[in-house]
Amino acid sequence: MKLKLKATKREILGKKVSNIRKQGAVPAVIYGHSFDSIALTIDLKEFKTVLKESGETTIIDLEIEKGKTEPVLIHDITIDPVTDDILHIDFYRIRAGEAMTVEIPLLFEGTSVAVKDLGGTLITTIRSVKVKALPKDLPYEIKVDISTLETFDKHIAIADLVRLEGVEYLADEKDVIASVIAPRTKEEMESLSEEVAEDIGGVEGVADKLEEPEEGKEDSAIKEEKKEN
Repeated sequence: MKLKLKATKREILGKKVSNIRKQGAVPAVIYGHSFDSIALTIDLKEFKTVLKESGETTIIDLEIEKGKTEPVLIHDITIDPVTDDILHIDFYRIRAGEAMTVEIPLLFEGTSVAVKDLGGTLITTIRSVKVKALPKDLPYEIKVDISTLETFDKHIAIADLVRLEGVEYLADEKDVIASVIAPRTKEEMESLSEEVAEDIGGVEGVADKLEEPEEGKEDSAIKEEKKEN
């Protein structure tokens, strides 16, 4: 998949970029491969459309000047932690014949028998994996079929991921991606309830001791107050 996105060069820098956002656009920059970075303005609505279709691992033809495009990847998106608004975008200029190292998201699909029929809980310990590939070979996502998790003693590791042509996984093949843990037995739940009850009892006992101090003993602060009075 290859998408196009229009951009315009901008002269506004620093705090004044807030005016750009008020106009429905977002400030951006393109850099990479020893070229001078270029400050840009992107239409926010158009960018969201492209992002939805491409994600951050698909090559985008960024048109900065009419009729001239640069192949780029979305390198970074700055998000407002309060409003979730997009504040800034970094585009990375790529070279077609140069391998890149990129983090690719994992897409979990299918149904695990150990979850559906045995009542287990799916645990995913890795949500993305770092790969090395030419830009043309970079996958949008990597699918993980959890239907192989039929029992609680099975798991899915990096070594079990589908092999994609031209893509090298840069992770330990033994790293576990997903597994299913068994539900607690009745005995485990009862034991857990007893432990909680004991903990509560212990806390109450401490509280009682605090509320009923030993006779003849006074708080040092109270003693100091009495001396001054």
